[in-house]
Amino acid sequence: MDRHEIWDEYLSQNLVEAYDKVYEFFSGEIPEGILEDYEIEDLIMETEKELEQEKEFDKLLEFRNLLKNEHPQLYEPHYQYFDEFALRYYCYHDEPEKIESIFSNFMAKPIECYETCIYGFRKLLYYQYREILNKTVSENYELLVNSDEYTDELEDDMGLFKYYYNMEDMYQRSKEEGDFDKEKLGNKVEQYDFKFEDKLFSIMKKALFNPIPGKEKLIKKFNKDRQIFIFTLEMYLLKYMKKFGINFESSGMIWRALIAFCLNYSDDREETPEEFFNLDYHAFDQYLGILDEDIFTNNISDLVAIIWGGVYVYDFLKSIDLIGEEAYQNSINTLKASKDKILIHYKADLWETSFITQWKKPECVSEKEFEGEKEVFKESYSTIKAKSSEIPQEIRDELAQGFLEAEKEMDESESSDDSLEELMEDFEVPADIASKPTTVEKEEEPGRNDPCPCGSGKKYKHCCWRKNH
Repeated sequence: MDRHEIWDEYLSQNLVEAYDKVYEFFSGEIPEGILEDYEIEDLIMETEKELEQEKEFDKLLEFRNLLKNEHPQLYEPHYQYFDEFALRYYCYHDEPEKIESIFSNFMAKPIECYETCIYGFRKLLYYQYREILNKTVSENYELLVNSDEYTDELEDDMGLFKYYYNMEDMYQRSKEEGDFDKEKLGNKVEQYDFKFEDKLFSIMKKALFNPIPGKEKLIKKFNKDRQIFIFTLEMYLLKYMKKFGINFESSGMIWRALIAFCLNYSDDREETPEEFFNLDYHAFDQYLGILDEDIFTNNISDLVAIIWGGVYVYDFLKSIDLIGEEAYQNSINTLKASKDKILIHYKADLWETSFITQWKKPECVSEKEFEGEKEVFKESYSTIKAKSSEIPQEIRDELAQGFLEAEKEMDESESSDDSLEELMEDFEVPADIASKPTTVEKEEEPGRNDPCPCGSGKKYKHCCWRKNH
C-alpha cells in the first residue's frame, strides 16, 4: 500500500476495518516524503483511539509494539498514551513483569509523566502490586522531593504507601516473632516524612494486637479527641479488612477518602459517631462528583475503590456497634446507589477496576449479588461504549428541553425547597417518541480533515470529532 492509499483509508474513517492495511503500511520503511506531506501522527493516534474504543485490545498492543520496535521516532512522542493503556491491560491480565517495566519507565520521568504516574500509582496500589510499588518508591522518592516542580500529590501517595507497607510488613512478621518495634518502624518511614509520637505508636501496637474495646470506650475517645479516635479506629479497620484480602495500603486509602468526606460534610457539633459516619446520599454523591470532575486525572480507580471498599468499612462499624441499624442501612443504601451510578456511567470501563473482584465477599452482600457484580466487571472487557449518535436526535432534543425547563423553573423559584428530583417527576418523554426504535440511520459525518461544522474554523478532527466520538 502506497502513501496515497493509506491516506485514503484514513480519510474513509474505517481505521478498525482497515487495521491490517495500516499495520502492513507501518511494518516496512516509511515512504520518503510522507512525514512532510501528511499528518501521519494523527493517523497513529486515531488508530490507537479507535482500536481502544472498539475493544480491539490485542490489535492495539500489536500496533504499539510495532511502532515501538520499528519506528521509535513515531512511537516516542505518544508513548504515554500507548503505555498507559498497556498498563491497564496488563493489570487486568495480571502480568507483573510487564507492569513493572512500563510503570518504571513512567516513574523514571515523574515530571514529564506526572498525571500518568499518579494514575498508575493508584491503579497498582488497588491491584495490590505492593512489591513493584515498594521498589519504585524506594528508587524515585528522593528525585521527586528534590525536584523544583510541583509533585506534592505523588509525593504524598508514595509516602503513605511506605507508611502502610512497612506497618503491614512489621505486623505480619510480629505475629510470628513478636517484634513490633517503634524504632525499627520509625527508621523505615522517617525519610518519607512520617514520625511517630510515643502515644500514637502505643495506640497502633495496642490496636493491631488486641481485640477492639467496647462501644463506650470508643465513644469516649470520639468525644475527647476526634483525631485520636479516627487514628485508633483505623488501626482496627486495617486488621479487619485484611481478612477480606485487602492489604493495609488499599484499606488505608479507602479509609482516608471516607474520613475526608465525614470531616468535610459533618457538623462539629454532632455528638455521636453514628451522626458522624452516617452517609447522606446527596452529600456523598456531591463528594464523588468532585472527585470525578478532575479533568487532569482518571479517577475511576479511586471512585470504585471508595464505593466498593466503603461497604467493608460500614460492615466493620456495624460489627463493633458503633452505628445503629438505621444509620447502617442508610449508609449501605447510599453506597448501593453510588454503585448503580458507576455500573451505568462506566459500564464499558469497569474492567479497568477489576481489582475489586480479588476481594472476598463482604458480610452484607449475598453470594448471588457478589458473583453477579464480578460478572458485570468481567463482561465490561468486551462492552463497547454507546455513541451519542445512536440515540435518535429528536429524543435527545426532547430530553434536553425537559432539563432546560426544569433548570428554568429552579432559577425562577430560588427560595423553593423543591429538589431537582421533584421537579423532574412530572417530566416524561412523550409516548410517540419513547415508542420509536432507538437506532436510526446516522447523518453523514464530516471527514476528519474537513472544516468543523460548528464554525470554529478548525479541522473537524481537531475540534468536535473527539467530543462526538
